[in-house]
Amino acid sequence: MFKNVKDDNKVKVALATLMCNIAHADNKITNLERDNVYSFFQNEFELSTQETKSLFAPLLEQTSVLDKEVEIITQALVDNMKLKAILLTHLNNLIICDGCKDIEYDVFSEIKNRFLS
Repeated sequence: MFKNVKDDNKVKVALATLMCNIAHADNKITNLERDNVYSFFQNEFELSTQETKSLFAPLLEQTSVLDKEVEIITQALVDNMKLKAILLTHLNNLIICDGCKDIEYDVFSEIKNRFLS
């Protein structure tokens, strides 16, 4: 679904960064979180396992300010509420896949509020 989004490579990197920030908010990324994220990119962007690993390798253990990433995605999905809803659903699934932790939910909530403002 996201494969045909304008600036799809920028959107991929921005989404990967947001997902890593959520997953890493508690200072660890579990196998369930990693599998959840990889599955999303393999399904939605039709990436191979190796392409997915290459995308995430530089991002998995870092966190960043989310403003730039949220702006890239917001611009790409400006008129597509369905894709925004799918993305927010996936981000929500990411925070609950290994047990919802408040700190991960706080990052998700911040992203959600920026998307919907």
